[in-house]
Amino acid sequence: MKKGMTVLEAAKRYHWPRGRMKVCELTLSFSCNARCVFCYGSPEMEARKDSNFLDFGRASRYLMASYKNGARMVQFIGGEPTIYEDLPKLIKLARRIGYPAVQIVSNGLKLSSPAYARELAEAGLNTANLSIHGDNAATHDAMTGIKGSFKKVIAAAENLLEHGVYLNTGTAVTGLNYKNLPALLRMVIGRFGVDSCHVIATHYLGAAYANRKKVKIPYSAQLPYTREAVGVFEELGVRPAFKFLSNYLPCLLPGYQHLMGDWQYPEKDDDLFLPGAVHKDEMYTMITRDLRMKAPSCKGCVYFKVCAGFEKEYFRLYGGAEFKPLKTVPEPIGPRPVYS
Repeated sequence: MKKGMTVLEAAKRYHWPRGRMKVCELTLSFSCNARCVFCYGSPEMEARKDSNFLDFGRASRYLMASYKNGARMVQFIGGEPTIYEDLPKLIKLARRIGYPAVQIVSNGLKLSSPAYARELAEAGLNTANLSIHGDNAATHDAMTGIKGSFKKVIAAAENLLEHGVYLNTGTAVTGLNYKNLPALLRMVIGRFGVDSCHVIATHYLGAAYANRKKVKIPYSAQLPYTREAVGVFEELGVRPAFKFLSNYLPCLLPGYQHLMGDWQYPEKDDDLFLPGAVHKDEMYTMITRDLRMKAPSCKGCVYFKVCAGFEKEYFRLYGGAEFKPLKTVPEPIGPRPVYS
């Protein structure tokens, strides 16, 4: 089976700029063909699935506006972007506009079709982030709510790699799969050659909040497995492409702060386009403003001025005892990302 490119190989092949690119995140609809128990979307999303599709004309205008605003990577997201009928046309348009990096964030169900994966690749898709939540069918299928979804996402990965698409993976860490995290990274790094594995601690929003009794897990329980998962990169001799730990804080994992991608107030922000809203230059700023908080004890932390804090819903579930202020900057532990 063909293995994936490293991020540097992909950058050379697809003429990506050195360093991080500003992102145009384009939400095509709220509709989805999976039933993930951890989904950050609203529990009412099912009722909205046939409304609020982003029409092609508006999506086209957003693509152009974000490019003019400095974006050089577009991420088509949802819901599930592959069920958007005009996705191939939008991919072609993004390439014509000049986006060097064109990505989808997908559950892989539809991409398990070799013909569809080929269609997107031929349209200009050159990077994909597949949601993989376990190294086995029982774990992954329980997370997605779709029997057979593990088999399909593995087929999707193989199809995309066959067409030279640079592959990323994304994993939501919940009470259902946290112990499986090291084995999952061994699979995607070792089997597929992936060097970008996005590990995301649960956001207690939407369906994840509705299913919180099933999916909740305190940081203290999951962190030993997170550390082991980070060690898989060094174990397999692979350098991570990017900062890949999301919704973690330095006070939880001292020394791993250089591997965390979203704990600081953003210096340069991305664009987020939704069917009903536009957030130019404030995607992370908006999330930080609306969802995060700090405890009084945080004022004693060396990172107080730059840290965006922890999520309000997590605090309501577990309190703030796990967030212990750091008096000094910890020495970095573990691998260094290619792009920081």
